[in-house]
Amino acid sequence: MFTVAICTRRPATAEDLNAVVSAIRTPIASKDETEAGEVILQVVDPEAVLQAIVAAARHTGVCIGVGADSGEGRSRLTALDFARRALKRARSRSGDMPIVIYGRASEAASWATALAQLLHFSLMRRSEPGWEVAHLVSRGISQKDAALDLGITEQAVSQRLRAAGYRESRNIEPLLLCLLEQSARIPTR
Repeated sequence: MFTVAICTRRPATAEDLNAVVSAIRTPIASKDETEAGEVILQVVDPEAVLQAIVAAARHTGVCIGVGADSGEGRSRLTALDFARRALKRARSRSGDMPIVIYGRASEAASWATALAQLLHFSLMRRSEPGWEVAHLVSRGISQKDAALDLGITEQAVSQRLRAAGYRESRNIEPLLLCLLEQSARIPTR
């Protein structure tokens, strides 16, 4: 189980917050804490956490705190507790990497944080045409069909994907998903 806490800081707006929240396709519960300017979502699938991280890269100023807890064993802290602590730390971070992950397995959560920040950093540099092409190709549309949809050449699609770091970011995602799952588990040591 994962709890994703999302908030904004300057220059982000409520629209930015809503765009990130709507990118998460499989929430099982949500809570809007308007006075705190936060949205809290519970998700089962680490893929939903990845969706939030990717969406946040397009909206500067959106902070994400992720709490990961399998619910197994005894623990005083829940995924919500981890998420609130992570969001507090993400809000306080200076710079452009406002993503923090806390979980039962703190070492895996730390690695997941580092990898999520690396992914976020690389995606923030993507141009709007790069996002457009990456979105089409990630939905399973061939480069040839993407070129037809966009009215550009296949070579231009290929160049945009390369400039967007599409292959590199897609290669990072499975490792991040694995680390997210591990961060929710009870440490074996």
